[in-house]
Amino acid sequence: MPDLVPPDEKTRHERLRIARDLHDTVAQRLAGLGYSLDATIADESIPSDRKRSLREIRFELSQVVEELRDEILALRSDPRSSIEEWLRERLKLEINWQRFDSLEIADREREEVQYVLLELLQNAISHQGITSIDVEELKRILSVTFRDAKAPVVKKFSSTPALGRVGLRERLIRVGADLEESEEGFIIRWQ
Repeated sequence: MPDLVPPDEKTRHERLRIARDLHDTVAQRLAGLGYSLDATIADESIPSDRKRSLREIRFELSQVVEELRDEILALRSDPRSSIEEWLRERLKLEINWQRFDSLEIADREREEVQYVLLELLQNAISHQGITSIDVEELKRILSVTFRDAKAPVVKKFSSTPALGRVGLRERLIRVGADLEESEEGFIIRWQ
């Protein structure tokens, strides 16, 4: 018997299911940890230097919860927003975006590429101190140049690959793209 549910509708239902699952599991547990930290910080028997450290952890936890909340909302929203718009909502970064030819990729590819870009740019912000980028969009190429990198990339080699790199590689394979990286930026090129 043929499946009568259109693929787009299946995708929408799956996105909503994942959003609900994330909210009901991970988000709730993180919120609970935050409340526990708040109670611990309020304990008068804890020395002030320890409270300061706990407040820093609480602040970081709040940021993680906020990012998770944003992702849950993104799963519930229309995935067809532009890559540029999607990144601007998530990163504190000046983006100079130039379209020489519109990027010719499908919606499912765009979503994967958005997360690849987010990971790469968050790493560049954290490790190289970038605050602005130039992006050139061509039919099958997306080129990102860091305008103000303050530190070179230090590549660490390990016998086990970092989970972030594994995820990037999986996403790029899924959309048939390759990644070329340098200290000045990176290029995502579709085959």
